[in-house]
Amino acid sequence: MNAKSTITEVELLTANGESTCTTGTEELWKKKEKTIWMATFIVGNLCLYAARSVLPISVVSISKQYNWSKTDTGIVLSSFFWGYVLTQVPGGYLSDHYGGETLLLLGTTAWSLLTFCLPETIWFSHHDSRGPGIFVIFSRIATGAFQGFHYPAVTSITAKYLPTSETTFFISATSSGATLGCLLVGSLGSVIIEHYGWVYVFRFFGILGITWVIFLRYLSTTKISDKSSFVNQQLQKTVMSTNLPWTTLLKSKAFWAMLIAQITEDNCFYILISWLPVYFSENFPQGKGWEFNFIPYIITPISSILIGWYIERLIQKGYNLLLIRKFAEAGSQYVRVVILTLIANLHNYEGVLFCVVLCFGVGPFHTAGVHMNPMDIAPRYAGTVFGFMNSIGALPGIFSVYTTGYILDTTNSWKLVFYITAFLNFIGCSLFLLWGSVSPIISSSTINSAGPEL
Repeated sequence: MNAKSTITEVELLTANGESTCTTGTEELWKKKEKTIWMATFIVGNLCLYAARSVLPISVVSISKQYNWSKTDTGIVLSSFFWGYVLTQVPGGYLSDHYGGETLLLLGTTAWSLLTFCLPETIWFSHHDSRGPGIFVIFSRIATGAFQGFHYPAVTSITAKYLPTSETTFFISATSSGATLGCLLVGSLGSVIIEHYGWVYVFRFFGILGITWVIFLRYLSTTKISDKSSFVNQQLQKTVMSTNLPWTTLLKSKAFWAMLIAQITEDNCFYILISWLPVYFSENFPQGKGWEFNFIPYIITPISSILIGWYIERLIQKGYNLLLIRKFAEAGSQYVRVVILTLIANLHNYEGVLFCVVLCFGVGPFHTAGVHMNPMDIAPRYAGTVFGFMNSIGALPGIFSVYTTGYILDTTNSWKLVFYITAFLNFIGCSLFLLWGSVSPIISSSTINSAGPEL
C-alpha cells in the first residue's frame, strides 16, 4: 500500500467515526509498547493524585497551626480547581495537534515544584495576612492549571495509538493510578505527618513527581514513542488544518448529557476527596488518620482493572456499545445515590467507612461510561473534547468544595452535604441514560460544512 492510499484510508476511517489510531498497524502501539505506556501512565496518575491529595490530608494540621476557618479551608481547597478549569481545553487542543508527551513533561515539572514549595508559600502568606493569604491561593491555582494538562494529554495519546476496542481497559487500568496515589498519600503521607510533620509530606510527593518526569523524558526520547512515519505526519497536517466544529457539538443532546453527567460525577468525587478527612476527624475522633485516609481507596485500584476488563470484554463480544456505556454510568452514579444516603444516616464509624470504600469502589464504572464517551462521539478530537468536558466537570471543585465549607460553617450539617450530592448524582446519570449516545457527532461532512468555530 502506497502513502497516498494509506492517507485515504485514514480519512475514510475518521469519516466513519473510528479513532485516528486505526490508521494501520505501523501506527499502533505493539504489545510491549502498550504495556510500557500503561505502566508509565499508572505511575503518572499516581503522582498526579498524590500531589493533589497532599493538601486535603494535611489541612487539618495546617488549619490548627494557622487558625483557618472551614470557609478558609474551602477557599484553599477549591482554588486548585480555578486553575484546573482553565487549562483543560488548551491542553486537549495542544495534545491533539502537537502530541501530549511534551505537555506532560512541562506540566508535571511545574506542579511538582509548586507542591514541594507549598510549605514556604503558606509560611510567607501567614506573615502578610490573616487566613490563607493570596500567595497560597495563587500557588494552588497554578498547581491546578499545570495538572489540567495531564488527562487531556493522556486521552489524546491513547486515542491516537490504540484501536477503540482496546481503549476501555487501557484507560480503566491507568486510572487506577489515581486511587493508588490517594492510597499512598493516605498511608505513607499520614505516617509522615504523624512522625515528622505536615511539611515533609509536601517535600516527598514533590520529589516523586520530578522522578516520574525524568523517566517520562527518557521514554519519550526512545524508539517506543517515535511515531514519525509519513502517514502520521500527513494525519497531523490534516487535523491541524481543521478546527473542531463546536456549534455542532453544542447543539447535540448527547454532548450535553455527557457533560452534565461528568459534572455531577466530579462533584461527588471532589467533595469526598477534599472533605472526608475533615468529616472523619469531626464525627469520629476515635478514628486514626491513616485509617480514614487510606482505607476508603483500598479496593478502587482492583475494581478499576476488573471493571475495565469486564466492559472491554463486553465490547469485544459485540454487545451494544450504547447500552454498555449507560449500564456502566448507572453502576457509578445511581449506586452512589444509595451509598451517600446511607452515609448521611449512619452513626457507626465502621459502617460509614465501609460505605465510603464502596462509594469510591464503584467510581471506575464512570471511567467505562461517560469518561470514554468523547472517543465515541468525537474520535478525531478526543483530547480536545475530553479537555472541555473535564474542564467543565472541574467547576464543582471550585464552587461545591467552597460551598461545602460555607454550609458547614453556617449549618454544621454534614447530612445536608451528602443529600445534595446524592441528588445531583441522580440527575446527571438520568440525563445520560435518556440522551447519551455513542454515534459520532462529528464526521468529515460536518467538518467541511461547520459553522462558527471556537
